[in-house]
Amino acid sequence: MATTYFPIMQNYPIAIVSVFLIISSVFPLLTDDFILQAEAAFDDDFTGARARGMGGAFTALSDEVDGILTNPAGLSQIAAQQLTATMATLYAGLSDASSITQNLVGYAYSNPKRGAMGFAWKRLSVSSLYSENIAAIGLAKQYRFGSEANTRTISLGTTIKLLHWGVTPIVGADGNIVEAIKGRTNIGFDAGIIFRPLENAPIAVAIQNINRPNIASKDSNISERLPVKVKLGVAVLGKKVSWALDLGFKRTQVDVRVGFEWHLYQDILALRLGFRLENLAWGTNITLGAGFKPRKSGDWFTFVNAARIDYAFLYPVGNIIDTFGCHRMSVVYNF
Repeated sequence: MATTYFPIMQNYPIAIVSVFLIISSVFPLLTDDFILQAEAAFDDDFTGARARGMGGAFTALSDEVDGILTNPAGLSQIAAQQLTATMATLYAGLSDASSITQNLVGYAYSNPKRGAMGFAWKRLSVSSLYSENIAAIGLAKQYRFGSEANTRTISLGTTIKLLHWGVTPIVGADGNIVEAIKGRTNIGFDAGIIFRPLENAPIAVAIQNINRPNIASKDSNISERLPVKVKLGVAVLGKKVSWALDLGFKRTQVDVRVGFEWHLYQDILALRLGFRLENLAWGTNITLGAGFKPRKSGDWFTFVNAARIDYAFLYPVGNIIDTFGCHRMSVVYNF
């Protein structure tokens, strides 16, 4: 007779915090203030090159350090330790010659018994005129329940983010500062769940900006709070082909993201395709991506075999025109 076990009651602090944050997020969603304010910062949806190649449909697939900004529950899916670095150029070739870049570095440690912890720093820069920085710490824990023959898992995670934005002062012809807008530093909270009724069919919910941090300028007398974002994700993982679907909700906006990933040549090569529909009408983005993971025998190649290189390309259709698209490169190292 199969034994039923419920270790979900062990190491429960992370579970309690995650559930509390998710439940508490319901209240801002029900207030009128939820649909009145419009944020001006921290509205970009950052993902690594693998997720971007799949259209950003990563809520249920989140299993890398950069997922700390998408669904922190995914940190528990990391095997042991992971380092990652991402560089991106957004909308290259704009007519005003402006340069928009994103950068991220992160590290995560995961232990099946103790849980997982991750750190990430992400920066968005616009031609040295405007910048956003996010320093994030995430915690996650996976719990198993059910019978030994039919084990199910649920992962819970939380993230605390230090948000900061700043603007370069405007200097006049005489060298004096004409205008200096003071930025803002604040703290935000995210939470997420990944439930696996089947090992290859994760279902996920992620909620961002639960506390709706104020990101208005320090000089402003009006509060400008980030909206709560809710993401629902589902994925099916196959040996050769995987697909994922995300629905994103922010105020009255609904975003749809679909992604596919093909594994070729014993997982040495991965090809990715994605589709993004922004708010059902604002615009469509098509994404393409590829990943390369060396497979060599011998002790000398141990380090190389643990690395993966990903590239993603996003082309906007119908919203931002006359650009060379967005380009993103990531290096992921597992050890």
